[in-house]
Amino acid sequence: MKTNFKKFSLQIGALALAFGIFASASPQALAASSISSSKAKSIALSNAKLKSSQVTFTKVKSDRENGVAVWDVEFKTSTKKYEYEIRKSNGKILDKDVENIRSKKQTSSKKSTSTSSNITRAKAKSIALAHAGVSASKIRDYDIELDTYRGTKVYEIDLESGRYEYEYKINAQTGKIVFVEKDRD
Repeated sequence: MKTNFKKFSLQIGALALAFGIFASASPQALAASSISSSKAKSIALSNAKLKSSQVTFTKVKSDRENGVAVWDVEFKTSTKKYEYEIRKSNGKILDKDVENIRSKKQTSSKKSTSTSSNITRAKAKSIALAHAGVSASKIRDYDIELDTYRGTKVYEIDLESGRYEYEYKINAQTGKIVFVEKDRD
């Protein structure tokens, strides 16, 4: 009986020691293995072949995508909008999206021709809000752009409400939701 008790005590002691070493080392190990937001910005700028003086950062935020810790880095120039998802553990670019930004002159001249058969921005917004179950008064941040997604004209809608961020792509002609993503803020 004493032998089993000694064995058990030794096993418990070994587990406690291992846990203590792991627990005390894990904050440093985690900090050492994560890149900073500044490094994530630098990685995105390098990939885009731009300097920080050429861009305006619109978002640098810590997030999780499918259980992976990432930095969401967004910035724009006068002609393009860049969105990056960068893995925190090693700085690898997991996702990249570059969109052209239309000038106000281009937008107003195209409105009369290209959007005549499109649903309105207000209609696209109401579709997204209804799907998300969010009232307009509860929105913290909101952005809508006419864009192309997989060869189809869509309204891309980004909104924040409560503790969530929503991204919608809504077919500009039919009003059908073609893409939706909901992330915890």
